[in-house]
Amino acid sequence: MVRKIAVPLIVLAVLIGGIYLGYTRFTANAASVPTYQTAPVQRGTLAAVVSAAGTIQANAQTALAFQTSGQVTEIDVAPGDHVTKGQVLMKLDTTDLQLAVDQAQAAVDIAQVKLDQLKAGPTKQQLDSAKASLASAQTSLAQLLKGPDPHSIQIAQLNVEVAKNNLWQAQATRDADAGKKSTPSWQIDLDNAKINNAQNQLDIALQNLQIALEGPTADQIASARAAVVQAQANLETLQNTPTSYDLATAEAQLRQAQLSLQQAKRNLDHAVITAPYDGIVAAVNYHVGDQANPNTAAVALVDLSALSIQVNLSEVDIPKIQLNQPVNITLDALPNVNLTGHISYVAPVGTISQGVVNYPVTITLDNADNTVKPGMTANTNIVVERRDNVLLVPNRAVRTQGGQRTVQVLYKGQVISVPVQLGLSNDTATEVLSGLQEGDQVILNTTTNSQNRGSAVGFPGGGFIFGR
Repeated sequence: MVRKIAVPLIVLAVLIGGIYLGYTRFTANAASVPTYQTAPVQRGTLAAVVSAAGTIQANAQTALAFQTSGQVTEIDVAPGDHVTKGQVLMKLDTTDLQLAVDQAQAAVDIAQVKLDQLKAGPTKQQLDSAKASLASAQTSLAQLLKGPDPHSIQIAQLNVEVAKNNLWQAQATRDADAGKKSTPSWQIDLDNAKINNAQNQLDIALQNLQIALEGPTADQIASARAAVVQAQANLETLQNTPTSYDLATAEAQLRQAQLSLQQAKRNLDHAVITAPYDGIVAAVNYHVGDQANPNTAAVALVDLSALSIQVNLSEVDIPKIQLNQPVNITLDALPNVNLTGHISYVAPVGTISQGVVNYPVTITLDNADNTVKPGMTANTNIVVERRDNVLLVPNRAVRTQGGQRTVQVLYKGQVISVPVQLGLSNDTATEVLSGLQEGDQVILNTTTNSQNRGSAVGFPGGGFIFGR
């Protein structure tokens, strides 16, 4: 009975041991099978890029200030307003400035009239008057040169006789009044005063008679000659007017007045701030009634019609950069927004900082909207080379063996190392010129717990064409 029971137990134990041994061998073999991460060889577009970071900049950003001091009387805009070039933004009180313009204009008008008169020359009346003055001076000189004038002597003698008669009459009147006892003393005094006056008139008449008898003096003749010379010069001046010097002087005076007018108008213009370009008002820093000065910005204006990014590229990258190259742009502030741009400026001269040479490069955005603001941090990828419809393999699949570039391909469960010829590459993919075909599964990495017992088959030389 015991033996009958023992035999089945032994058989059962053998079966269990066999099952366990088979399971452990199976799991061991399964653990040794490697797991591959693969990717297909695909056709696509490959772009090689140069990356750089910068900040979004407005096309123009200007702090507008008055160029003269004064009181703010008018503010025509508010922050956020869209303005056009030449639009008035703010004004100062211009009362005194306008008065200065009016005065300067009057000075210009006067100078212009003087110049016009000078160019027109002397009038007929001026010439006739100058000729008459000359003739009168010449006549006076001729009379003096003739010596004593009989007519003048005769008149002088008559004046002496009249003066004597007046004196005798005054003396007779006094004597008559003095012989009367009833004559008051004041009458005698008045009579004496008349006698003195008559005596003075007689003395003058005698002097004039003496002068008439002696004729003109040398000084009188010299003075008459000088009068003739002066009258002749005045006439010749009029006849030769205007001279080139007179014209140049008058024109210079007019020009000076015009410059003063221009300066007055500039001062008036400086009391008004206008938009230098189309843009958006970013800030208004004054209120009506404030006292403005040239050291304080009155209005901040920004032009958002074209946004740009300035980046610094190293000297090793700059030979790849050309105008109008496309640029892909991302923003830290807007991670879901993808922008494009192009190279619009490359500095001809680099800057050296701590021994490193960089070249400023400007990138102009192509498709920015109002969500993109100046000052935002931008990451740029400049497309320096582009290949379309080429075979692409991930960079992780490319290996180097003895100076030869190879790619491991998974073919019917076998890993095959295939030599490849590569072309353009970027950070993620590489162009395959030969060695692979579209759809080949290339190995990116391998995960395994033991050494693969299989062997890889290599094919030196050209590419390997796998069956499909």
